[in-house]
Amino acid sequence: MKSRIAILFIWIFSFGNFFAQDKNIDSLKLALKKIPDLNATAPDDTLALFLLNSLIEVSPDGEWETYNDQMYELANAKSKTAKKNVKAVKRYLGSAFNNWGFAFIGKDKVKALENYDKALEIYKSVDNKAGIAVVLTNMAAVYKTTGDAAKALEYNMAAITACKKAGDEKTLAKTLNNVALIYHSQGNVAAALDYLFKSLTIREKLQDTLAISSVYLNLGLMYTAQNKKDKSLEYYFKALKIRQQRKDENGEGTVLNNIAQLYTLHKMYDSALFYIDRSLLIKRKLNEKQGIVQALNSLGHIYMELKQPQKALAYYEEALKLALQRNDKQSIATLYSSIGSIYFRQGNINKAEEYGKISLKSAQEMGYPKNLYLSSNLLYLIYKQKSKHKDALLMHELSVKMNDSINDLEARKADIQKQFQYEYEKKSSADSLKTAEEKKVTAAQFKQEKTQRYALYGGLALVALFAVFMFNRFRVTNRQKQIIEIKEQETQHQKKVVEEKNKEITDSITYAKRIQEAILPPQDFVNEFLPDNFILYKPKDLVAGDFYWMEVMGDKIFIAAADSTGHGVPGALVSVVCSNALNRALKEFSLLETGKILDKTRDLVLETFAKSNEQVKDGMDISLLCIDKKNNTAFWSGANNPLWKISENNLQEIKADKQPIGKTDHPKPFTTHSMPISQGDIFFLFTDGFADQFGGEKGKKFKYQQLKDLLVSINNIMLNKQEALLSKAFDDWKGKLEQVDDVCIIGIKI
Repeated sequence: MKSRIAILFIWIFSFGNFFAQDKNIDSLKLALKKIPDLNATAPDDTLALFLLNSLIEVSPDGEWETYNDQMYELANAKSKTAKKNVKAVKRYLGSAFNNWGFAFIGKDKVKALENYDKALEIYKSVDNKAGIAVVLTNMAAVYKTTGDAAKALEYNMAAITACKKAGDEKTLAKTLNNVALIYHSQGNVAAALDYLFKSLTIREKLQDTLAISSVYLNLGLMYTAQNKKDKSLEYYFKALKIRQQRKDENGEGTVLNNIAQLYTLHKMYDSALFYIDRSLLIKRKLNEKQGIVQALNSLGHIYMELKQPQKALAYYEEALKLALQRNDKQSIATLYSSIGSIYFRQGNINKAEEYGKISLKSAQEMGYPKNLYLSSNLLYLIYKQKSKHKDALLMHELSVKMNDSINDLEARKADIQKQFQYEYEKKSSADSLKTAEEKKVTAAQFKQEKTQRYALYGGLALVALFAVFMFNRFRVTNRQKQIIEIKEQETQHQKKVVEEKNKEITDSITYAKRIQEAILPPQDFVNEFLPDNFILYKPKDLVAGDFYWMEVMGDKIFIAAADSTGHGVPGALVSVVCSNALNRALKEFSLLETGKILDKTRDLVLETFAKSNEQVKDGMDISLLCIDKKNNTAFWSGANNPLWKISENNLQEIKADKQPIGKTDHPKPFTTHSMPISQGDIFFLFTDGFADQFGGEKGKKFKYQQLKDLLVSINNIMLNKQEALLSKAFDDWKGKLEQVDDVCIIGIKI
């Protein structure tokens, strides 16, 4: 007993600096040395195992493995001889297998899973719920690394259930984040965002800044996929700031690599090289091989874009060597394809074929459409040049099939977004009806309470006036008081229910707003093709019926301002239908004449709503402009909303067809107007929200004539300042009155 107390005293003394210095390795080693006997005959406690496990956590690669072997040997021996603390000993035994499993991730799938299976079996035998959750999460990581997304999702879902049972919120947040990444890779944007924000909520609650940084990083990835550069950079730099504050060099290097990839995507190669060089420097310093592979691959891609294939080849080959060591199949497939492409361009066809075949084999093992497309397309070009027509045909068919799969994935994203909005709208409507009913009940209860209070006061007055009935009235009053207290409790409960329902509805609509924003063209996309522009967009509610739309087909730029029926959630749902119809008319039916685009859009909208058993009369008013820069000509068509053109301080109005995009009694083809364009011409596309706004001293509508006068008076000012002046004019006119409709005005200067 004395020896055990002495050991504990030595341990506490040695750890005086250990906890103060964030698990100082030397302090741990010193404490471990002061335990006289590290074998199975030592006292039946877990102190040595605790010290070994702590050393594993803080030791670098090459050292922790030794401590893990010692922990396994000691825990295995003690599990057979211990008379107490058996569960604790077995937990350390499970931890040893879990650590070995981690060591094999990316190197040997079979061995990694074998060790995780043993760890899982041990944790289950001692009912260690937290350990079970961690192992399931790690097993999911093995499957994700080897490209088996379905298995990775299955194990992550099992891990979520285990985390909830264990009350392990930290691992739960990590697993939710992992699920979000899998859904994102499959194109399920709505599910990815759902799980990502669930993870963020938990991590903010735990105040885990490094984990919050990981969510910011993933949000940056998702906005990158949606081509929203500024939003993506905003989250990347938030993540970078946290990593730098926490002195997390590995995480800092990862964020820098993502920033570099974003700049590469937008062909800003100087910025990309600046950030990727910083990332590679950090990853080499830490010998973090996965990060080095990613950085080298990024450098190879940049130098290919810069037409420097020899430099690209050097970086790709170095990355491939490391990827092969790690058995990183996705990187292997990509790198073999990239190197094969360089050899093909250099005329080394045999070498290109060799790399292409290996790339295809790796891609087939994973089943990712993008990797299969790259490798099969490369082999198609090679076989075509070598006149291997049969092989070329097979590869061409595979590449087309994979390309179609990728396009289907993009289409599925849009479908998921629409379904997600529909579900939220349905839930919001149901909750709104229920809330309204609850408010009626609450109001009635308040009225009843007021009446009862008056009865109480009257009773007290009668008691004062008629002393002879004092005792009898006291009993009546006491009974009434009890009824009132019950009613007050019920009222407070109903009030709380109403508040919770209102919060749920607001949260749902806020989330739907994020989804709706994804269908609007990003500002940098508009700026790329129409450098001098402004878009004044003021939804009445969180989500809107008004929307703006833009696409580019060859030399023709199409842009529109549209007003869907209604506003708020119903209007937003109609806007999704109308936006999708515009996309189909242009891309699926290859229509380039503005009038014909609106004709087909009307057909598609009517076709969509015809599927309902209800008589739906929804649709939209729209102003659609096509700018043909090659021929200095503009084409325009409108449904109820006109086009205004200012040239040399004169405003010209081109009137719209008086019919909507939707059901109408006497439909006719939409007119296509054409007009020459000159330098300095300004076009305005708009909905009716600005002109219909009530305000001013007399509370009247702003009206179109006043809007025309305002636009003419400011037309010599830069467009971005015109937007600010229009926004101020609208707010000043509205004053304290409610905004009556969504507002959308687009200004374009040639």
